Amino acid sequence: MKRVWTARSLAAVLGGSLLYFLITVLVMMCGSFSPLFWVFLPAITAAASGWLYLYLAARTPRFGVPVLMNLVVLLLFLAAGELSGWMAVTLAAGAVLAELVRRLGGYESLRAARWSFLPLAFSSSGSPLYIWIDPARTAASAAEEMSPAYAAAVEGLATPGMLVLMLAAIIVGAAIGAWLGSPLWKRGQARIYIRKA
Repeated sequence: MKRVWTARSLAAVLGGSLLYFLITVLVMMCGSFSPLFWVFLPAITAAASGWLYLYLAARTPRFGVPVLMNLVVLLLFLAAGELSGWMAVTLAAGAVLAELVRRLGGYESLRAARWSFLPLAFSSSGSPLYIWIDPARTAASAAEEMSPAYAAAVEGLATPGMLVLMLAAIIVGAAIGAWLGSPLWKRGQARIYIRKA
């Protein structure tokens, strides 16, 4: 199969990337109700976007899908003034690792696509990681933007156990997202063969 990007495939992935960004932002907005939504942002986002990633990966069996998705997210957060250093690091690392898994496993492999979604799911962990990296500053920022009660709740979450729980939840969320996306993989593959016919 050709490994060349076409205008149609680029438009599809760009559109999907915008939807991926929207899903991420919607989950982030839920963080205003409880900091637990912030902690489990990567897991919830992964569970809610696995179908989208597998569909895009299926209909675009070539290098670039994870990179383009995370690049769009990074640029939009940068434009909004919401991009932090750790967010940039996790977005970049997640995209590179996801691309590596797809490359090694085969671009037309459902199994490789599922496994590549795992590092991509960790891409959005940069924001909640600040709860453990700099808890005092994070709590102070939360008190300024939200309320003292919210800040106290954030401080209470900055435990090693909660960090392990967040990381484990990302794996579970990625597995759920990949499972939900499997039927979409077949649909994306079907679109390729229809275009070839």
